[in-house]
Amino acid sequence: MSFHYSEKSIFIRAPIASVWNALTTPEQARLFFLGCAIISDWREGSAIHFDTEADGETRTIMKGEITEIALHQYLVYTCFTPEQEDHPAQHIVVSFRFSAVEGGTEIFVTQGPFSTEEQKQQYDDSGSTILDGMKVLVENQRAGF
Repeated sequence: MSFHYSEKSIFIRAPIASVWNALTTPEQARLFFLGCAIISDWREGSAIHFDTEADGETRTIMKGEITEIALHQYLVYTCFTPEQEDHPAQHIVVSFRFSAVEGGTEIFVTQGPFSTEEQKQQYDDSGSTILDGMKVLVENQRAGF
């Protein structure tokens, strides 16, 4: 069986601290992370979950565990739907790597493994939406909008 991985990168005209804060602050993440607040205490071995609200109820749509974290450098976590919790073979790993570059921050995101190209494509599409939304949010905050 072959496995597929999604890889994305984006440049954001803001310091790493601003980008990191957008990702790790639930209220900010909700604005670009497909309507989900990202909830965690941001320590290695801690739970991470992605919550959305509908009809006054909070619902966890994805969850996982932080496997590696270093402030302003990288964040790696497992990710799965609640229905996949008891099926580790269906869990994916998401890795965010942050690099300071002239004029801002470069983010590299890797997700996988995916068992099909179609599944990888779904994550490619949502990953692009998330990163583009993060870029708009953080750059607009920096510009004072």
